[in-house]
Amino acid sequence: MEDVLKIINLLLTERPEPNSIYIKFPIVKDFSHVAKYAHQFQLIIGQLIFEKEIDGIIEIKSVENGSVWWEVLLGNASAVGVVAGIAKIALLIHTEYWRYVFNRQTSESNKIEIEKKKELQAAHSLILDHLVQTAIKELDKEFFKNPEPERLSRIMVSVNSLSALMAEGAIIQPALSNSKEIINLFPKTPSISDFLPTVKNIDEARSPEISENK
Repeated sequence: MEDVLKIINLLLTERPEPNSIYIKFPIVKDFSHVAKYAHQFQLIIGQLIFEKEIDGIIEIKSVENGSVWWEVLLGNASAVGVVAGIAKIALLIHTEYWRYVFNRQTSESNKIEIEKKKELQAAHSLILDHLVQTAIKELDKEFFKNPEPERLSRIMVSVNSLSALMAEGAIIQPALSNSKEIINLFPKTPSISDFLPTVKNIDEARSPEISENK
């Protein structure tokens, strides 16, 4: 990931400020696409870091036109940490979805009974759902004093929305001006090997979006 960050930093003319992140939009064709994605990222990030306990900001510092990378100042380390947590959980959903796609492409030759496949699908979905719900609660506990069901729902909305944007090609990375501890909070960009099956015979479809009502 550090190699990617170094390249991004070289693309920008000014050294990024601490507590900044880089956001790469999915492919945009016109200004309406830019406005659409900007609005989505504003909601994904803002509905959590604007809370009093975090007191973050969203300030666009620069844009690299060639690759549509946005340098965004979030104001403080807590705000960057919240975004890192959202990105990590969103990438978990995104990676598991594409792992399923690879599994399904190779499963047609497997002679597993339909009912057995359904059981495996249900088990896999339950495990992923548990992992995501646990991660969301841990993120909430780390950055907010008192647990609130409504905020947990908002975190889930942000996670699902970011995961969907990742499926379209969006990326969130920290600026190298952040501390090493902050940089390490962000997930690494996945490779093809990350999508390969880790649990044998789990190869049935399930939605990449996790339920918000728990």
